[in-house]
Amino acid sequence: MEHVDPLLLGLLVAVILGGAMINGLIGMGFALVAVNVMAAALGTKEGVVVMSVLAPVTAAYQLWLNRAASVGWRRLRWVVVGALVGSVFGAELLVLLPAWAISLLLGGFTVQFVIDTARRERPKMTDRKSTRLNSSHRT
Repeated sequence: MEHVDPLLLGLLVAVILGGAMINGLIGMGFALVAVNVMAAALGTKEGVVVMSVLAPVTAAYQLWLNRAASVGWRRLRWVVVGALVGSVFGAELLVLLPAWAISLLLGGFTVQFVIDTARRERPKMTDRKSTRLNSSHRT
């Protein structure tokens, strides 16, 4: 068995925990946060493969925990079918494309997600929160 650098292992565990925490807070973002760091630390294709295993496990766990609150199980079936078909094509692309192309696609997807998220309308801040933030910036 090959020796794993403890610093690298610690970084990967921290990234996975951080991504899982963000996912728990806002309901998404685990793979988006973790895949880029995994790709940089392990290699592009290896990072994508690791996240392809971890992301469905965490998503299934969230679905299981929130199964009573969900009302869209019929729609979920079609999402799962689409994900399975997309996984076949994605696996083929992972094998066929060079690592630099996959890196560009990962980076492009991340930038596109950040831009789309920044352009969305955010909920209005409460007066209490606004007052607290304003008072903390006074000198």
